[in-house]
Amino acid sequence: MNEIEARTILVQQYLSSFGPVTENDTAWWTGLGKTKVQEALNNIQKQIVRVKISNLKGYFVLLHSDENLIKNTGFPEKRTVNLLPSLDPYLMGYKERERYLHPKHYDKVFDRSGNATSTILLDGRVVGVWDFTEDAGPLVKLFLFETMEQNVLRKIHLEAEKTGEFIADKRVQIKECTAMVPLTSRTAGGVMSPLKGC
Repeated sequence: MNEIEARTILVQQYLSSFGPVTENDTAWWTGLGKTKVQEALNNIQKQIVRVKISNLKGYFVLLHSDENLIKNTGFPEKRTVNLLPSLDPYLMGYKERERYLHPKHYDKVFDRSGNATSTILLDGRVVGVWDFTEDAGPLVKLFLFETMEQNVLRKIHLEAEKTGEFIADKRVQIKECTAMVPLTSRTAGGVMSPLKGC
C-alpha cells in the first residue's frame, strides 16, 4: 500500500466512525492537511455524499452506506439523557463542535489542549457537566448550563444516580453545583475532576 492509499483508508475509516463530518473535522482529526483530505475524498467520491444539516453552516460529508441509515432514523418520542465520561470520542471527534455545544460553553467542556470533560447530554446536545467523588461518601455533582424543566431535571438526576451507582456499586447522593471554574483557567488534568471544590 502506498501513502495515498493509506491516507484514503484513514479518511474513509474516520467517515465511517464519525460521519457526517466537515472537511475541517477530517483534517483536524486525521492530522492531514486540507489538500490531502480533499485528495482522499476525491479518491472515494463514489462512496460519499455531501449533505446540509439544519441550523449548521456548510456541507457535511458521509458515506453513502450511512445515508439511508440516517434518513431512516426518526426522532425519539421521549427526551434522551446521557452522561458521557471524560475524553469521550463523541465530543473529541470533531473540530467544529456547534453540532452539540454552544460556543459560550466551550471553556466549561474543553481544556486548553482540547480535552473534553464528563458531560451531560440532552437529546445529543451538551447541557452540563458532571463529576463523581467519594471524598465524603459517593456523590455525583451536576452543573447545568441553564435552567431545566422539572421533568428533564428528574431524568438527569435519575441518569446521574444510575451512573454513580454503577461506579460506586452502592447508592449515591446527587448535588447540583451553582458555579464552575472554566477548564481553560485550570491546571492540566482539570477535565478529570471538573467540579472539584463545588
